[in-house]
Amino acid sequence: MVDRALEIEPESLALWSWKLNALLGQGDLEEARREVSAAMERIDPTSVVIYTAFYGERFWVLTDEQQLLLLQQTPRAFDGDLADWGLTLAHTSYVRGDLDEARRYARGAAEAYAAQRRDAEESGSVPAWFDAFEGVAWAYAGEREKALANASRLEGRLVAEADSSSGPYYRHQLARLYLLLGELELALDEIEKILAVPYTFSIAWMEIDPLFEPLRDHPRYRELAEKYG
Repeated sequence: MVDRALEIEPESLALWSWKLNALLGQGDLEEARREVSAAMERIDPTSVVIYTAFYGERFWVLTDEQQLLLLQQTPRAFDGDLADWGLTLAHTSYVRGDLDEARRYARGAAEAYAAQRRDAEESGSVPAWFDAFEGVAWAYAGEREKALANASRLEGRLVAEADSSSGPYYRHQLARLYLLLGELELALDEIEKILAVPYTFSIAWMEIDPLFEPLRDHPRYRELAEKYG
């Protein structure tokens, strides 16, 4: 169905993204990377790498050359959003092993998200993604208490809004945050909740996503892999 839709709208990043997620959910990193390269031949390459890295945090799927293209971008490529730009480059720097750059970008992103939150509070509406993204940014920046404060707020929202369709995505962000802080048990708590409901995330995804490497020998993870794999 997605392939047919892409024949009609070959430049649709949203449709293409569904196909990419399906491949990652199957654990097929090699084919996913071929899809990224193919998309870059028919769609603006910069748009493809930004979309891949920012939406769904699939920065780790990009090749070295594609990551370098992403790291060359300025906030202008993110519609001037310093927070989204900084967090995306923090993700990418971290997976490349450049921890100093990751912390630098992440601190700027966290501060930008905090400023955006204050503006949102004045308008009376603070979306959950502020807690998620700001928390992850503080975790990358090494600010443990600030990251955990955001995690606590987000967890409270998820309990209060248990029927929200976006719940699994935000639990994915909580798992990311806890892994960055070395809190493996808390991360596994979130992963167990995610796997119990329909979502693109899967054991096969975790087997190829470097974020989850610290869990792969953990007894609880192996039990989940046996149950859901």
